[in-house]
Amino acid sequence: NIDCPNRLLESLAHFASRGAMDIEGLGYETARTLLDEELVANIADLYRLSPDRLLPLEGFGDKKVAQLLAGIDGSKSQPLERLLVALNIRMVGGTVARVLARHFGSLSALRAADSDTIAAVNGVGPIRAAAVRAFLDNPRNAALLDELAALGLRTDTEAAQRSDLLDGWTVVLTGGLTGFTRDEAKQAIEDRGGKVTGIVSKKTGVVVVGVDPGSKAAKAVDLGVPTVDEDGFVALLDSGALPPPGDPTR
Repeated sequence: NIDCPNRLLESLAHFASRGAMDIEGLGYETARTLLDEELVANIADLYRLSPDRLLPLEGFGDKKVAQLLAGIDGSKSQPLERLLVALNIRMVGGTVARVLARHFGSLSALRAADSDTIAAVNGVGPIRAAAVRAFLDNPRNAALLDELAALGLRTDTEAAQRSDLLDGWTVVLTGGLTGFTRDEAKQAIEDRGGKVTGIVSKKTGVVVVGVDPGSKAAKAVDLGVPTVDEDGFVALLDSGALPPPGDPTR
């Protein structure tokens, strides 16, 4: 379980990492100090920290404490998929976490689902489902999830509210985008049910061509795969359809 004393340092650092709850100022060194000073005994204790408990610590000045507590408080609004990543469930990375969050919509719905229901979710399967169910069925993990919810952490997701605009689409990204980082573009596609891959084939639905694209853009033309620029990509995200042939974004 995530709060096992022998792995709590790693659990804290992972929980706070950029791909998880993204808590600025909470790395290994700070996590080790919190453990050594017995200020945290589990993940939930992060959300019980206060200035009067942190300021007496060596190296914890006003600025550092304010930054750390602001990061912890801000992490409460992270969507469910980030929380699932942060919990470090075996075989659940960012993609599977988004799929689960999108399908179930809330932590309570996921916790109530049996293994067969979880396994039936596209991209999960029985082995991952068993790992998820084992995590949720562990009494200490269940108690931790109850604590986190009671402490005000968000347990639903925006993605669940969106339609499956890109369900069945396979999208390739090449070149830089001005309005999205690569991770943001990938997440926007996956949030709408699409799949991002790095290989262009005849089965590719569209290639998004940004600034200074690589050879994938030329390969798309050779294979007759549709391409769009960034404006066309935004239109695709909004409508789930490619701009018509002859549109300047294609």
